[in-house]
Order: sequence, then structure tokens, then C-alpha cells
Amino acid sequence: IKQRFSTPTWNGYGIDATYSLSDQREYFCRCHACRHWQVPLWDRKWVVIPGLPGDISLDEITENHFHKMRLDESLVVCERCGAPLDLDDTSREWVAKFPTRTSGRGYRIRPFSSGRITTPYIIEQMFSYTRKDFVRGWYNTVLGEPYTDSKARLTEAAIKACMETPTVPELSSDTPVFLGIDMGQICHLTLGTIKGNRTLVFDFQAVRVDDLLPTVQEINSRYHLIAGACDRHPYTPTADALRDATSGRVMPIEYRGDPELKPVENLEEVITHWQANRTKLLDEVARAVRTREFAFSGYGMQAGVLVSHLRDMIREEDPEKPAKWVKLTGADHYFHSLAFLRAATRLPTLMNILNKTDNRSIIIANKVTLQTPGNLFGRTKRR
Repeated sequence: IKQRFSTPTWNGYGIDATYSLSDQREYFCRCHACRHWQVPLWDRKWVVIPGLPGDISLDEITENHFHKMRLDESLVVCERCGAPLDLDDTSREWVAKFPTRTSGRGYRIRPFSSGRITTPYIIEQMFSYTRKDFVRGWYNTVLGEPYTDSKARLTEAAIKACMETPTVPELSSDTPVFLGIDMGQICHLTLGTIKGNRTLVFDFQAVRVDDLLPTVQEINSRYHLIAGACDRHPYTPTADALRDATSGRVMPIEYRGDPELKPVENLEEVITHWQANRTKLLDEVARAVRTREFAFSGYGMQAGVLVSHLRDMIREEDPEKPAKWVKLTGADHYFHSLAFLRAATRLPTLMNILNKTDNRSIIIANKVTLQTPGNLFGRTKRR
């Protein structure tokens, strides 16, 4: 017998995902007035608070409403007839939503699964969590509900609003192109260009890691590749090989440190890779999707894959810890690929700044002949 006990966190993740595969039992309560069976929820259909304005929902209550409410008169009532419910009634029953599922039983405990959790306590806790700017904690630990917030997770509607055409558009030979690569056994590549204030992502590719180098070389020869970025770990030798094979156009980036993008040099003053703050880069992707600064095309049959990858990451916030993006299933590859693509669009500008500061020449896109072999973004002293 395997047992799992937990408060839910996100929809479709952890204990919520496990419960969704079970027979999903709820603790039903019967109204003694009209005999109606129901599961009381934190909703105005069941919760009556005298003095509360009728045009707001229970989760919209603020401390400004406190003096208007008569919490000592609050009731949990029948959704059908409005009679008070006896939440400690011993005749309550567990009822399965899917009784034919025999592989596992799931039990959902809600605040009103007994009479011990009162309406004043729930509201008091809501105020407490709101003051901490941690509303998710209230949903998870007080209401026992998974949390859904468009600020924490990209919506399907927001992603689809960025989608324009599944075909790869024609580009002129002088169109500046940038590349982002999420490394793995299967590597996920995104190709984009800048048009005004938008990033036009025009191709999405998934290739085996053994085929990555020739694929990138083909991209390098086919397009006017200005810059690219890939994650440095855990395939560091492969990432370094990409850097060398493209004369430094594709640079490894490791998630480390506080700066958004910071160069790391070897003893010969050649930039071997960059460091970036993971949360900041992923925040940038989420913001660009929500504001439609991304325009997606060339995704072909991968439209559903793209949506699932961009929705597999959730921004987890805790008042006592730095915010971070966590994955739900691990299928988040295009999210990271887009992060590296956005980073790649900034590398040429950052290199210009570095070289002006250090009075050194920039080497970019074969337009400067003074090159350090294998390191396009190496900084070489003026001669």
C-alpha cells in the first residue's frame, strides 16, 4: 500500500496530479432541511457573511471590508435551500467522482470537511497571507486548493496570441539571425530575428545531440547568424565545441550568479562563456509572451509541444526565498531555448560595451579581421 499526503500547490502538479488520476472522493454533506447532498466550498453559494457587499467574491475580501462584516453571524448553508448545514454530521459520506477507477483512491480534505475550521479563521488567514504577499500559501494550506495565477504561469491564450503561422517564412540573405539552444539528449533550437521591438521566432527544431553540431553548422552557413547561445551544463564539451565550430558566434551560458549576463574569461582574456541569472532570463521570456513581443512562426506540427513547454514552468514565490521558476514535468525545453535566444540578441551589444570600456576591438560576424581562432567573441588587444 502506497500513501501520499500533501497540500496541493499547482494545478496538474504533485499531489493534485496524483489525485486527478484517482477515483476522486469528496466528503459530501446532507442538508437536513431539503435532503440535498453537496460538498460545501469557499464560495458565496455556501458561505453567508452578513454585511459583506453582494458584488464581490469571497477571495476578493480585503481588510477594508472588515468593519462592514458581522463575522460572528457567518454561516455555511445549503446551496439549494439556504438552510444551515451541520458540518459535524456523522452521516456524511465519502463519494467517488469516478467509482470505476480501481487503481487508487483519492480523498480531498477541504476546510468544511468538518466544523473545526470557521469562516472567521479562514478570512483572518487570508489577511495574514495577503500581508506577506503570499496568497498562494493561503490557497494551498488553508483552502486546500491548487493555485492558478497568470502571473505565475503562462496561459495557453497568451501563448497562442503569439502564434502567427506554422510555416518558416522566407528571409533575405542579409537578415540578422539569432539562435537559442536548450541542450539535452534531444536539443531544442529556436531561430529568430529582430523587427522593431519584437522578436520574430521563425523556426523551431528538435534534433538529437549527436546531430546538433552539423545542424548548427548548416544554420551558420544558411543564415546571416549574428549570435547564438546555449546552456553550458551538463553538456559542457558539446557547448564548447559549438562555440569553437562557429568561431564564437554560439556562446555557452551557465545559469549562475545575480547579473543578467556576465562574461567569464580565461587567462588569455578570451571570453569562454557567459553567466546569467536564471530567474531573470526566464522572467524575460514570460514577459515577452504576455506582451506579445514574441511572434512565433515555423513551429509546424509542434504547436501543441510549444504550448506545453511554455506552460510547464511556474514562477514560485515565497516571502522568505528568492523567486524561482520550477518545472512541473520537465518538458520545458522551448522555454529555455527562447531564454537563450533572447540572451543571444544582447551579446553583440554587450561585447561592444566591453570593448569600448577596455579600449579593445570587438570581433563579430567576420566583419573584423582581427580574430582569435575559435573565439569570435574573444576580446583582442588593439594592434
